[in-house]
Amino acid sequence: GQAFGHVSILESSDGGFIVAGNTDNLILVKTDSDGNIQTCKTGFINYGTDILIDCFFEQDLEFLQLLIDNSQVEASPPPPDLSPFDLGVQHWENGRIIELCISNGIQGNCPVDSYRLNIELPPEVGNLDSLHLLDLKGGLLGNHMIGEIPIELWSLNNLSNLNLSVNQFSGVLPESICELDINWSEDFYINDNYLCPPYPSCIEDYVGEQDLSNCENISIVDEVTPLTYKLYNAYPNPFNPSTTLHYDLPNDEFVS
Repeated sequence: GQAFGHVSILESSDGGFIVAGNTDNLILVKTDSDGNIQTCKTGFINYGTDILIDCFFEQDLEFLQLLIDNSQVEASPPPPDLSPFDLGVQHWENGRIIELCISNGIQGNCPVDSYRLNIELPPEVGNLDSLHLLDLKGGLLGNHMIGEIPIELWSLNNLSNLNLSVNQFSGVLPESICELDINWSEDFYINDNYLCPPYPSCIEDYVGEQDLSNCENISIVDEVTPLTYKLYNAYPNPFNPSTTLHYDLPNDEFVS
């Protein structure tokens, strides 16, 4: 073998990947066709691609592969043998993905693709901690992302541009998203989904149109005691076989 500082290189018989190093500074090694040794830091892998970066963060690639794999049971999926690097428009820096755009919208940074993502956004999106831009805009011929937006998305502290508009995302967004450093009025798009109020204070004016037809099934507990009596409109209207009345009471009382 060869030695690089305190790291030992253990060559394999077939010239493929090599396990190397001590436990404090593990390095994954691959030899090219000429026998030259290429090294990647722990967590990064050497991936065969024309992109001019040798090592890529493995969890970034795993997330892209998840999007491809999870879409296969839906209509117009990406080809099952599609390389993760060919999914949408991507920008990488130092082996980390920093921009990802998968959209059939005619606006924004994406070309019109021949496939769509009709899936839930995997919670593994939280591993893309170098991501600056995420554009998954949907449309009539585009993505139909469904389900609740995973809480892991809001942990991406480097995220500064987010477009999840024109999909079928549902549920309630946490107030904690306001901790992200996003220009909510210019770099955040979440209109035309199924998201329910109350909305986080930082995006109240920027949620656009939302389909609220399923929101009556979501219970929001408000701990603020009302100052006066208030009776809300019946839903659905009283001419239906059954209806629900909501009211506020300043004190605990029996009602009839």
